[in-house]
Formats: sequence, structure tokens, C-alpha cells
Amino acid sequence: MASPRLDCSGESLFCCEDICASPSDDGEQGSTNNPIFGCSDSSSGIPITVTEMQEPHSQDAVSALIKREISHSPSPDYLEKYETKLLDEESRHKAVSWFFKARAFFRFSPLTVVLSVNYLDRFLSRHEVPMRKSWMIDLVSVACLSLAAKMEEVEVPLLVDLQVAPDYFFEPCTVLRMELLLLSTLEWRADSVTPFSYIEYFICKCRLSGPIYQNLASQITELILLAVKDLNFLRHHYCSIAAAAILCAIKEMLPSLLEEHKKNIFSMFPSCLQPDYS
Repeated sequence: MASPRLDCSGESLFCCEDICASPSDDGEQGSTNNPIFGCSDSSSGIPITVTEMQEPHSQDAVSALIKREISHSPSPDYLEKYETKLLDEESRHKAVSWFFKARAFFRFSPLTVVLSVNYLDRFLSRHEVPMRKSWMIDLVSVACLSLAAKMEEVEVPLLVDLQVAPDYFFEPCTVLRMELLLLSTLEWRADSVTPFSYIEYFICKCRLSGPIYQNLASQITELILLAVKDLNFLRHHYCSIAAAAILCAIKEMLPSLLEEHKKNIFSMFPSCLQPDYS
């Protein structure tokens, strides 16, 4: 079945101001992402941590998140569309780079950026956006970042202010119409599973806390942000991205404990995934 084609005339994206409204409910209850990594220290931009964490029912929670990944991921043929040039990898790179630029400007949390990338990939995997219409990718990108900010940030910039150094400027009403199309495409699953969703469970399993955890948190966050820039990160389960980020940070900061924590983390993976990480 062919991917739905966006109406590229632009007319369907405009609406009267009195009917423009952002959705009040994304259709899901609660958050799948670790709030520790979803918040930013206003002075450093590094995720805030806590001194003590209660270990949740980790095994069941991780298994449930892995099952949910499918409905919070791009369609299975998404990467193939880039390989066959149906989608332009440079356009995605440009959009993701803009998310990072906006994060630096507004001091958004790392999770806001990762959610924006998730929304973008899921949308592009289900809608055919003509390459010659570069403004369409820009519009989708603004809608993705706006929705992610509404999900995670305490203070959300106005849509006219959110468009930092854009190639095109879009009226707020146009962005809101695109947000509705985005939410419809996501099936209102905006509280996406991401690599950050697994961090608390893996860290608790390793019994890491206090100053050591705070230092690891910064390193883990930066590694995950680096991963989502690369399209190839979608070849892996989000849980494996999280595990790899934690283990890379431990290898650098606590090398003598690497093997112990590797066993702790891999023990939480379902048996069907164990061969991939052994």
C-alpha cells in the first residue's frame, strides 16, 4: 500500500484563527520516560538526578516497554525508504540539527529533543513528503518540536518564537493544523517510548546512586543524544541504545565494574533478545 501523500498545495494547512487550538490530551495516561532525564538544570542543561531511587518492578516494566516500542517506532520499511532514495537523508539530518539548535537556544530538556526526533521519524515513515517541497519538512519539524515541548517543558515558547533561524516561517495556525495531522499519524501516542524510558530501571538494577550516578547521568544523556542524530540508531531496540549508553559511561568512569553491570543489565532483557547482547 502506498504511503499517504501530503497535500503539498499548502491550502489544507491553513485555518481560521478561531478554530486553532492545541490538543489538551494525547490519549495516553502517565509517562513512559524517566522524569529524572526529562528535566534540565536551568544553569547547566544537564539532566537533574535524585539522591535516592526506589527500585521499581524492573523486569516486568522493561518487558512491557519493549512490547510498546513497536507502536512508538517508525514503520518497518522506514530505513529502506532512505536506502532506495524515496526519502532524503540530508533532509532528516537538517531537521534533527535544527532540533538541537532550538534545544540550545531555549534550554530544552534532552527528552524534548529525543521525542521530536521520534515524532519526525514516525511521521516520515507513514507520509510521503515530496523532496522538492523542502518547506514541508520544515513545517513538520516545527510541529514535532512544538508537540514535544508541550509534552515535556514547563514553559513552552510561542509558535512564532519557537521557529529559531528557520528557512521558512509558518503562521501559528498553520503549525497547529500540522500538529493535528502529526497527532493523528501518531495515533495520539505522543508519550513515546524512547531510550530514556529504560534508564531508571537499568540504573536501579546496577544499584548506582549519589554523586556517581549524577556523573553517569550526564554522560549517558550525551551518548543518547549522539545516537539519535544517526539514522542507523533505528536498527536497534531503544532498550539496547539505553543499555549501550550506560555501559559506555560505566566503561569510561567505572571500568572495573563493567562486567558486573553488563550482567545486571542484560539479565533484564527478554530471552528473545539475549543473543543480541551476549
